[in-house]
Amino acid sequence: RQVLAIENVEFLSPFKFYRDEPRTVEVQAFLGPDSEEVVTSCRLVGRRQLARQRQEQETLHFVGRARLGEPPEAVSTLEVPSLPGEGLRGPDIYRVYFHGPAYQVIDLAWREGSTVFGRLADELPPNHVPEDRTLQMAPRLIELCFQTAGLWEIGDKGRIGLPWRVASVTAHRSVEAAQGRIMAVVQRASDDSFDAKVIDEEGRVLVDLAGYRTVESPTEVEPEALARLRSIMG
Repeated sequence: RQVLAIENVEFLSPFKFYRDEPRTVEVQAFLGPDSEEVVTSCRLVGRRQLARQRQEQETLHFVGRARLGEPPEAVSTLEVPSLPGEGLRGPDIYRVYFHGPAYQVIDLAWREGSTVFGRLADELPPNHVPEDRTLQMAPRLIELCFQTAGLWEIGDKGRIGLPWRVASVTAHRSVEAAQGRIMAVVQRASDDSFDAKVIDEEGRVLVDLAGYRTVESPTEVEPEALARLRSIMG
């Protein structure tokens, strides 16, 4: 069986590393049948021994479930948009965002009506080491959806939103299987959540994400950077 989708994800608390010291990541998985598929409920737990406390502090960081089964043969396609005359470039975007080089995933973003687009940057550093380890999902393409939706949110509300919940995400194809450049196509639902698809230059859907929600970050956006972003995304 393969991972068909990740569902009902909640980002409860970031898993942090302190003073460059190692930490143990504990992943709990509970499997059960669902018709012809298997559903795995997952939890990521962290523990820390704090000063002057006898018991370890236990924190539930993330929860979600993975749906496993036989992948469908047919994968949808989407019309590929034309590039804009003007858009937000990487240097403008990462004046606002805090991501390091491996996750500065957008090199061009723009808005057309009720849709926002984010193009995946070329020649990103390795996602993980060693590079030849395979992935069940596509973390940087999912992050491309998150950041593209976030640019719309900053332009609309003037605030940075951090990931909070995802209803479902499916990775149909890997970056390596894509033809040409890759982009996220993001739309806002009536309930203020975001739906997104990641496509290649032939319109083939690589990732399908639904029900993405954020929680407000206390980080303030620098006025000049905000003005530039809103001129494109507002």
